Amino acid sequence: MDRAQGPYVKHFLSKRNIVIAGVFFVLIDAVMIWQLSRLSERQTEQSALGDNSVLATAITEMREIYTSDVVNRLIPAGVKVTHDFERHKGAIPLPVTFTMKLGDRIYRKLGVKVRLYSEYPFPWSKSRAPLDDFGREAIIELRRNPDKPFYRFETFQGDYSLRYATADRMKRQCVSCHNTHPQSPKTDWKIGDVRGVLEITKPLAGLTRKNRSDFHAVFLFATMFMILGTLGLVVLAVWLKGAALQLTELTGQLKNANLELDAFNYSVAHDLRTPLTILSGFSKVLLEDHSNLMDAQGRECASGIARGVDRMSRLIDDMLRFAKVTHAELERKIVDLSQTASSIASGFLATQHERKVEFKIEPGLTAYGDANLLGLVLENLIGNAWKYTGKRDRALIEIGKTFSRGEKTFFVRDNGAGFDMAQSPRLFISFQRLHSKEDFPGSGIGLATVRRIIQRHGGKVWAEGEVGKGAAFYFTLPEIPSVSR
Repeated sequence: MDRAQGPYVKHFLSKRNIVIAGVFFVLIDAVMIWQLSRLSERQTEQSALGDNSVLATAITEMREIYTSDVVNRLIPAGVKVTHDFERHKGAIPLPVTFTMKLGDRIYRKLGVKVRLYSEYPFPWSKSRAPLDDFGREAIIELRRNPDKPFYRFETFQGDYSLRYATADRMKRQCVSCHNTHPQSPKTDWKIGDVRGVLEITKPLAGLTRKNRSDFHAVFLFATMFMILGTLGLVVLAVWLKGAALQLTELTGQLKNANLELDAFNYSVAHDLRTPLTILSGFSKVLLEDHSNLMDAQGRECASGIARGVDRMSRLIDDMLRFAKVTHAELERKIVDLSQTASSIASGFLATQHERKVEFKIEPGLTAYGDANLLGLVLENLIGNAWKYTGKRDRALIEIGKTFSRGEKTFFVRDNGAGFDMAQSPRLFISFQRLHSKEDFPGSGIGLATVRRIIQRHGGKVWAEGEVGKGAAFYFTLPEIPSVSR
């Protein structure tokens, strides 16, 4: 070492400078670790909130379909609907009993607790556990604001969990039953009243609590690092490596949880299809073998059961497709959107050749993305245009491109029913509908699927429309990468 540099090196390695450097790096590391801790907790909580919201919406929608399209169809046919259906041959469960059975199955499969409770329970429901503070507060808050979920992160039955509650509101098809049932504790229900609470409790497996404990320990180490100097920096580096491994493990656990949720979706779909198949079979037997024994109203009821079962089967298929789109690997390549759109249009024209529909498809539309998923985007958007132009004598559906703020933008445009732009934020939300099911049937998942696919590609999607004058759906995709020669 150069003697002239000796004093400078010695000064640089003095105790004072080592301590100052140690404190400086420890403070930086402490701030970073604290931020990572908060980010990890927020990510865990936001993921749990999203999962519970989707599950609550799916359960509510399934219960409404079961009530309107199964129970209300079977009652006129003489089928008994009761809470103790297992004791009566040929009986089916009440909607609330059906929901509780589904909740029990969800708990066994995923460990997620699903509860329905009310201040006015039927006698056979009073044996369930009494409400705790959260349950009582949920009823109060949801009565005050039924459109906003009530949730809390807290320790529940020994596990740090997300407790997520939504209002169980009285539907038109349920008011008469609740107000006339001889064992009903309340007989002045009105449409829209909050009759109870749907609560979904998802344990977070101690991840957030464990992260807090681990990251709090770092601040204690920082004090030791200030004393030990360089040794403290080494210990901190080792700990950071362990923290990175822990975050990797956390990511793996979250990925496994999503895979388990997908497996559960398929399991539920399989379990639900069995009773649906039975219902479909019975309705066909009634229509084909016993039609002469029924009057016109009986035949209509049997036909309604068949249509309801078919609609519920389609909803299950759409839910599974939506889950698959969320996690499917993207296989990007150049996709000929014009050819894909032409194939889809030909399929629609072949199925309903009596309709007068003109397709205008711009040639040469290409994009860079997953061919199957982009095909699903066009299938949903063109299918929507086909459906909502169904009442037009001469329908026009256009597929092309334009430029918005210098960015290439694809569109699917029609002259159909259109929509109110004030309602546009609801278009891409699962199970949200702007038109009645009677006018335009569907599950309400198609546009949510479109948004999820476009977002996974790194693009944007939006819509414009006017009631009675049609609608246009726009989406962008990343540019086709240039190939270097």
